[in-house]
Amino acid sequence: MIGAMDTASERLKAARIAAGFRRAKEFAETIGVAHQTYSSHERGPENGGRGLKRPVAEIYVEKLSEYLEALSIDWLLFGRGNPPLSLQGLDNLKPTGFAEDAVPFDIGVEEGEDKKNSLIEALYPGHPNSDLWTVGTEAMNLAGILPGDQIITDLSLKAKNGDVVLAQIHQEGVANTFTVLRQYEEPYLISRSTNQSLSKPLLVDGEQITILAVVVVKCGRL
Repeated sequence: MIGAMDTASERLKAARIAAGFRRAKEFAETIGVAHQTYSSHERGPENGGRGLKRPVAEIYVEKLSEYLEALSIDWLLFGRGNPPLSLQGLDNLKPTGFAEDAVPFDIGVEEGEDKKNSLIEALYPGHPNSDLWTVGTEAMNLAGILPGDQIITDLSLKAKNGDVVLAQIHQEGVANTFTVLRQYEEPYLISRSTNQSLSKPLLVDGEQITILAVVVVKCGRL
């Protein structure tokens, strides 16, 4: 069984991963859909995103069917029938103990990418390799970064001791990559949190755990 996959958004994410698109942005660019729009569908209304309507779901199914055998619109939208053959036996997509600590900021409208870029330029001008994220973790609450806050990150910076960073967790045999928010204390990532369950340090080894970007602006809630 492939996790719970109780919602259309969870099934969409699992199908995208099984089709070989490791990152949501890669799949969105392939089918010509704005990254923010696709990411919102993959999060779903249960996580502050958008519901998946049939016309859009049909576009996703058409493209994913090039890589997945037996993918149906009924399975994607409603969980009816068997999952695509490529997903059967693909268990435990999420590594135990890890969740997505941050997701790309969704402005909530079709022209969201332009609005997001305008926000970044206003708060962190002249840095094309920056991005805006929404925090979903307590891991850095003692540093003043709270769930629901927005942060700007810079992909071009090399992390220094004391920097707050977004890092990625890769686990062997697991198809997905998960994002965590931590403080970098070479060679470890540590939390600064009232939640003691997040206190275990993570070793940055360049393979299973890699630094994605440095947090440069704490925006609070936009």
